[in-house]
Amino acid sequence: MFAIFLLLAPLFVAVPVRERPREPVKSSSWVGKTIFMRASGVRVDLSAEPNELNPNPPNSVPANAIQYRVFGERLNHVQIKTREGQSGWLRKTDVILLEDAIPFFTKQIQANPSDSATYSRRASAYRSKGELDLALKDASEALRLNPHAANYNNRALVWTAKKNYDQAIADYAKAIELVPQYALAHVNRASMWHAKKDNDKAIADTSAALQWEPKNPTAYRIRGISWLGKKEYDKAIEDLSRSLELDAKSSQTHVDRAEAHARKKQHVKALDDFEAALRLEPTNGTAMAAFALWLASCPEVKFRDGKRALELALKAHQQNKSETRAIEALAAACAELGRFEDAVKWAEHALFDPALRDDTEARQRLEAYRKQKPYRAE
Repeated sequence: MFAIFLLLAPLFVAVPVRERPREPVKSSSWVGKTIFMRASGVRVDLSAEPNELNPNPPNSVPANAIQYRVFGERLNHVQIKTREGQSGWLRKTDVILLEDAIPFFTKQIQANPSDSATYSRRASAYRSKGELDLALKDASEALRLNPHAANYNNRALVWTAKKNYDQAIADYAKAIELVPQYALAHVNRASMWHAKKDNDKAIADTSAALQWEPKNPTAYRIRGISWLGKKEYDKAIEDLSRSLELDAKSSQTHVDRAEAHARKKQHVKALDDFEAALRLEPTNGTAMAAFALWLASCPEVKFRDGKRALELALKAHQQNKSETRAIEALAAACAELGRFEDAVKWAEHALFDPALRDDTEARQRLEAYRKQKPYRAE
């Protein structure tokens, strides 16, 4: 509030001016946002800088995904990564932001109710917003209209988000039955096998995908964490390093490799990878939780830092209250700081996750906290 003084007479009279409420200003930057393809047939410009004049750049590849994450912006273009880890440019007129996607695709469906591709796109938008029942309805309608491999893959992604891994695997299997060399479906199914701790099948699927897409960083990453699950740490590090060669900006892959280094007691390398992950994505909750757990439980005392572990674990938990790794990290950090009552509370809370109910190590950690002993990773 401020005042303007008007000379009306020999005296000055203060007249308050009421400011109009200001509308919230939307950020004009697209960086960090999720975008969706408006239609198929668009190509990704792989040039170092986008070509503003040529709509068909010579160095380009098909935009073969429904959605992307933006990590760069130039005038009328946004920078994304292809599935193979290549950096490229899309015109803003060819894409739509997540916040505008559902109304946009709804209008398209109203104009053409038999277009299965638009149902798939809207399903992906609903999935990104966490509206999973609506996503499943749209993905199923897309399949009814056109039962092809990509639509099975897209519905499987919804089942994955709903944590119904068996249904997801069934849809991926159908996609692969229709198109045996469908690398994306193999990689996605591998992630389900890994989640179910069937790492041999995960390795088989990713190895198959790499026959057809030998530069797919995600395939190397999933195979790497599957080797990690089998305690084949050297093979895990080899695959995760190859993944980072293809996609050096993957925060999650740095976390995965850090955990492999930690298992080999290569703690300096583990620390370097954890720090690299947070430099790339300072607000990555998964990275913060994993780093916090390591800082609280590293067997070498010079690497332990209970205070920083608790700070990171709290930030990760604030981002996602249901993230089990963050809850486990909170328990370990509290125990490292001698707060065993809090450690027991958090460890008991973590066991509500169905994935941990039969986890022997999780129950051993809880018993250690009850005996007022901190957790030490092997």
